[in-house]
Amino acid sequence: MVRHQYIIYWFCLQKHSLSVDEMKLGKFISFEIVASQYLKYCIKADRLYHGDGSTIADAIEIFSENWPIINHIQQKAANYSKHNKEAAKICITLAKTCVLLLSHSVDLTTQIYWHNAALECAKLLGDPREIYLSGNNLAIALTSSGRERESIKILLECKELAERLKDNVNKTKILNSLGIAHKNLGEFQKAIEFYNEKLDIIDDEVEELKTYGNFGIIYKEMKDYDKAIYYHNRRLNIAKKIKKLLLISNAYGDLGITYFNMKNAEKAITSFRKQLRLMEKHKIKDGKGRALWGLSQALHLNGERIKAIKIGKEALKISEERGDSLLEKKRNILIEWMNESS
Repeated sequence: MVRHQYIIYWFCLQKHSLSVDEMKLGKFISFEIVASQYLKYCIKADRLYHGDGSTIADAIEIFSENWPIINHIQQKAANYSKHNKEAAKICITLAKTCVLLLSHSVDLTTQIYWHNAALECAKLLGDPREIYLSGNNLAIALTSSGRERESIKILLECKELAERLKDNVNKTKILNSLGIAHKNLGEFQKAIEFYNEKLDIIDDEVEELKTYGNFGIIYKEMKDYDKAIYYHNRRLNIAKKIKKLLLISNAYGDLGITYFNMKNAEKAITSFRKQLRLMEKHKIKDGKGRALWGLSQALHLNGERIKAIKIGKEALKISEERGDSLLEKKRNILIEWMNESS
């Protein structure tokens, strides 16, 4: 919850920007105190986001409730960073902590601003590790906004820095981002090369299964469905082994999509129903709209139009609540289905 004293500070902060002299006199301390408090909210929200999938909505609620002040603090920290190292550290830490919350809650322009500000602060501090961490986050946002070439240029520089520091843990994340950027450009073989390079150095089952998922998505795009199914099943088996419910759910979803693309309606329906049963049992909300929409499409493919329309309407309701970018397209598809049934 937003504390009363910080709401007062919020209005004061809007009316007053710290000068270089004021920062030297120590007036920056009050800003640090407030930033520290709101960083705690971000850390709490981030932990909830990384839960089993049932607490994602709680994470987003905490983050959204405090977003106006969090965003203002980030902007102020970025502005102060040239004259104060602590401000630069605040800017970097907020962006790093909130990366998934930002991707779920705010527009890409804001995400790019945050991560670019963090990258500039990391360069000011001369911290190579923070440079490639912030660079990777910025590149992910750029890729999502269709600026893959810019993303790849940043990522290659980040990869070189991570290699110099022999940081294989973060190098794997950079390789993953390179794979996604090339996949989006339709450069599938290049994406596969980066994913294979990632597999050679990872020592983490979660990252391993995510890589198999990426292979599955690429081979689906290449219409090599047998390989796509093979990799999604490998991913599913690891997710079951380590008992990561959200990752199990996502694997079922991608299997359903792949079977649907293969025109195998029965197996697609089975996969989506397994996903939805898991979500219902464990109260997983993230991705429910996508799962329902996938099931509705598979049912329609199977000739079960009435069921398809009913479930499609459920999915559409969630899309309306979440502000889905494909909302209008889904509405039009549902109208077509209803016209077919009339």
